[in-house]
Amino acid sequence: MKMNELMENYRQQNCNKRMYWKLMRERLLPLLEYQEIIAESENCESIEIQKNGIVLSVSGVKLYFDFSQIVCRAEVILSKSENEDWDFIQCLVPEFGTIFDIGANVGWFSLNIHAKWPNTKIYAFEPVKTTFNNMQKNIILNNVRHGIETFNIGFYNEKDDFKFFVPPASEAASLRPITDFFYTQYGNVGKGKIGEEVREIVCHVERLDDFIEKNNIQNIDFLKCDVEGAEKMVFTGGEKLFRRYQPIVYTEMLRKHAKRFGYHPNEIILLFRKWGYECFIVEKGKIKKFEKMDAETAETNFFFFHIQKHQKIINRYK
Repeated sequence: MKMNELMENYRQQNCNKRMYWKLMRERLLPLLEYQEIIAESENCESIEIQKNGIVLSVSGVKLYFDFSQIVCRAEVILSKSENEDWDFIQCLVPEFGTIFDIGANVGWFSLNIHAKWPNTKIYAFEPVKTTFNNMQKNIILNNVRHGIETFNIGFYNEKDDFKFFVPPASEAASLRPITDFFYTQYGNVGKGKIGEEVREIVCHVERLDDFIEKNNIQNIDFLKCDVEGAEKMVFTGGEKLFRRYQPIVYTEMLRKHAKRFGYHPNEIILLFRKWGYECFIVEKGKIKKFEKMDAETAETNFFFFHIQKHQKIINRYK
């Protein structure tokens, strides 16, 4: 029985006061588990139950839980189930730099950069409208008035309106159908509802080089890209950008996602090598050159440094 049903039963005098107290206490006990998680966490400060939502606060950044999804960024962060290389990234972002957050989702990366370096100029891009709106809510929640400019667009190697496939876990939205059942589930197992669903929506995408020229952007220092397999197409649409501005690139590369787009992640490594970059992975705060991906590769996130421009960084952390 849900808590509101229990309360209604008590109001209707279908259970006595002591039974009501006992049953309500049982339902409130899980709050102690959250308190234990917060107490043991180095970064998690609070989980707030507000009238307009549930908010996770981590290292000074707040994020709404989105329980309409089968998984959302807030619970991923709380459970520490993904390594975002955050400590190392903080060492790479210049205080007054220009940052591109491609595949910004609900804004976690951009909000963390802004919290650490409030003088940076951040461009956050998210093509899926509902996810974009959630990012806007999180920006307002964190009282950010300047420094993060948001765009409801994606990037590809051509400009057009494309069909996106959006599962209930909308952070896995992609230009190619999702094949992983986990992300296509809808409902909540605890409520006894489960099914499979993928919505199709139309989103606007542009080429990186066209966006740079149209908005007269003169420099980019750091570019993060997480677009569920379309990374190669994003990068090929920005060749002028990478040759001219040579930003540090932090990107996800997964074989299963790339396969849906008909390429292998090693093609991205070769592409950047042609532009004067090399690929690296991070191990215990140090970088290690990464030549190519094979069946044994466990890493999913990679850094690209321009061999000439970023030589000091390479020497410092290799």
